[in-house]
Amino acid sequence: MRPSKFRPVLLLAVACIIALAAFSSSLQFSASAQEGISPQTSTPQPPPEGNGGSATWTVEDVIFNSEYPNGGKFNIKASSSAGNIVSAAVVYMHNPSSKQRAFGRFDQESGYWIADFSGNGVPQWVAMDYYWQLTDEAGNTYQTDMVNDNYADTRREWNMAESEDIIVYWERTLPEELGQTVIDAMRDRRDFYYNAWGKLLSYRPRAILFNGDQPAVINEWAQGTTTQAQGSTSYLGGFTTRGYGAFVGFYYASRGMTDNRFAYGTVLHEVGHLYQFENGGFGGAANVWFSEGDAEYNSADRSGLRRALQDAQDLAASGDLPPLSEIGSVGRMAYDVGYSFFAWFTEKYGEGAHLELMQLIGRGTGVIKSLERYTGMSFVEIETEFRTWLGAPNAAPPTIAPTPTFLMFASPTFIPTKAP
Repeated sequence: MRPSKFRPVLLLAVACIIALAAFSSSLQFSASAQEGISPQTSTPQPPPEGNGGSATWTVEDVIFNSEYPNGGKFNIKASSSAGNIVSAAVVYMHNPSSKQRAFGRFDQESGYWIADFSGNGVPQWVAMDYYWQLTDEAGNTYQTDMVNDNYADTRREWNMAESEDIIVYWERTLPEELGQTVIDAMRDRRDFYYNAWGKLLSYRPRAILFNGDQPAVINEWAQGTTTQAQGSTSYLGGFTTRGYGAFVGFYYASRGMTDNRFAYGTVLHEVGHLYQFENGGFGGAANVWFSEGDAEYNSADRSGLRRALQDAQDLAASGDLPPLSEIGSVGRMAYDVGYSFFAWFTEKYGEGAHLELMQLIGRGTGVIKSLERYTGMSFVEIETEFRTWLGAPNAAPPTIAPTPTFLMFASPTFIPTKAP
């Protein structure tokens, strides 16, 4: 099936925070629900009880004009039987938990109320779901129905495809069947996500996929960003931020990347971060090994995961494996060692241990305390057993007690240059 054609992110705190994007098309790909596990779509927020007060409201027109990469404008033409509208504000969101508000101004000439969307640091194709809140001079308030729109990019050609699990946008310069491969990967991983997190996401995530060999495009909304990281040892595969319900991915044909490796590796990894965010997030530079390792655990690129485990074992055997709290964002190390930790953890405690641990963390217990409560060991004992399993001759880690600052960072994914 051929996808439709279209013509028409906060700076990473540890290194560079960025953001993500969306739009819609008439063509849909369908993936059937498995075993009663139904993927989620956002439920439109109903107007409040007593909406409109004693007035009769008339809405003639509601529009969002995307002006990517320079933001856009929300427009509404409406009236109240009780008098002039004296204030208007638009509430918009990129996912159900990211509401923002912009106040409108009345344009006398056109008769529209207009509110601005800055688009600062926001990539194309994020969802623009919004509703207006209006107040007339008699004090009546009215909320419009939710409108579903997108921050559209008309500067270049894109492909778009969607299923029950995901909405995908990818540059026309990328393989035409990439969207279907992403859809297949998400369908195949649906049961895993459900079992690992106890529920599916409360919305359909969006994937915005760029040609990594042409990095200039992302500088339209993320000035100074480069897809190369850590010299020649790795490159930026993708990143995710909490507020967009979407993630950015970079596809590198020049490095021999295949659709399957990208979809079952990078895409599923980044979706894992969206599940983390919906579970409260892990936060803090000291927990990078945990968040990135867990995201790798959520992926299904078997060859990549075998390579990650082998690299972590080689590092441990060399005697140079640092304490987990000191790994931070060091190229691929956080991903390889972090994934290996989850491989050890689920081997020791069973596949259901992931869900039980995440439920502890989701209740606000924190990563380290949750691990200690779940295992009945101190974190030093946990880390010592893990390092022994990994093959480190110096199994006991230095007893360092850092005091991390718990902030929510965007999550980059670095891919090694060498093939698995």
